Amino acid sequence: MNVRRLAALDAALHGRKLVLAEFGCGAAVPLLLGILCLTRGRAFWQIPFGWYLVGIGFNYIPLLLHALTLGPQDQTALGTGPELRDQAARYGPRSLLLLVPLVVPILALVQVLHSPRADKPE
Repeated sequence: MNVRRLAALDAALHGRKLVLAEFGCGAAVPLLLGILCLTRGRAFWQIPFGWYLVGIGFNYIPLLLHALTLGPQDQTALGTGPELRDQAARYGPRSLLLLVPLVVPILALVQVLHSPRADKPE
């Protein structure tokens, strides 16, 4: 799953403003609720649930950063109409990985480290 492509696909389908709000809230709300569970939780189950929520919040941070840096060329490169719907259908099940704590930041880090960079000498 390409994290930047997922952010671009979401922006192309739903609009940049909505996606920025979605990813911003997707990062902030679970992080705040997780910290609340960790600091105020009295029951045993609240500690692992708090860490789970913090991990989910961290999943949205790379998506938010990519959405902030998307240009029009990133969205148009995905195609239009049927091509866009095909890609959305393919990425739909993969977006369930957002429910696995810390998987998206790890994927994003691996993709950044292994991507060809323009400033590297050949």
